Amino acid sequence: MSGFGTFIVVSYTALGLLAVGALFFFIRKWRWRWFLVTPLFVGVIGLAVAPFVEESVIESRFEEVCRDAGIHVVRKVEAQGFYDTTMRSGDSYINRLGFIFMEHPAPGDRRKIEHVEKVGGDWKRTIYERPTARYHLVESQANKAVGHKVRVQERVVIDTQTREVIARDTTYKRTANTINQAWMGLIGSTLRLCPDPSKGPPRGDLVDQTIIPIKR
Repeated sequence: MSGFGTFIVVSYTALGLLAVGALFFFIRKWRWRWFLVTPLFVGVIGLAVAPFVEESVIESRFEEVCRDAGIHVVRKVEAQGFYDTTMRSGDSYINRLGFIFMEHPAPGDRRKIEHVEKVGGDWKRTIYERPTARYHLVESQANKAVGHKVRVQERVVIDTQTREVIARDTTYKRTANTINQAWMGLIGSTLRLCPDPSKGPPRGDLVDQTIIPIKR
């Protein structure tokens, strides 16, 4: 809980208790005054405690799943190219890493596959019905909830011959509790990532660490 968030909770709790106290004063002679005031008092205390409980639940879950975050490579492989379902540019992989070919869903029809090669400096693009590459880069989990305000995004490299996941890149995300989100969300994003890309050395790319290009 942020300092300003705590101030908000303390402020509305004080106002709530003040209102309950004022009500009790006006009905102090009523026989059934406690049956009316007690639920209101409990409600105010509940609203005071709830944001801190929520923050504890979010942070506890976030810390738990973060132990499994990051890039995990079971084994490295060599290949002339691979199939990328995440629609990253096959051209960039060929230019940057030197793959002979790349495959990804065809821009005009995602049910078909675009096979990309660079031959003599010219790009050659062929449409296939299914991938020819053995290794597939897929998004296995796309912003899936794994807890209250905690989500996961994961990409994996699959060996389609053995049906084995040979590498994965898992990122967990969390947003602020309700009180902090109400005011911090007006200023900017409350999103936190694990691993945090702003901390530590550059992580590199999942493909860079898993598939070694076989060049011509």
